[in-house]
Amino acid sequence: MENDFPRVNDVLKNEVKQREAADNQVSTKADEEIQRIKDAISGERKEREETEEAVVDMIKDMVKKIRTELDTEKGERAANEETLLTLLESTCSKINKQARTMD
Repeated sequence: MENDFPRVNDVLKNEVKQREAADNQVSTKADEEIQRIKDAISGERKEREETEEAVVDMIKDMVKKIRTELDTEKGERAANEETLLTLLESTCSKINKQARTMD
């Protein structure tokens, strides 16, 4: 029986080493998986931010284009109004002249 104690002790030490190795392996795999998930989240965050920036830039470009078109339209409308007013004044002046000659 005294000979069995060292063998039992060796078996227990072996089992402890195996459990520690298994624990280390599980811990390593868990750490790797956590890092993989962190990397995936970081990549998705970066992609989302780049997409948001692209959308914001596109909206800014659209706003700039619309403002330019509105300014152009305002300028054209003002020029047309000026032309119409000039034409109306000219027509009124001619009508007044003709009305005076008829009197």
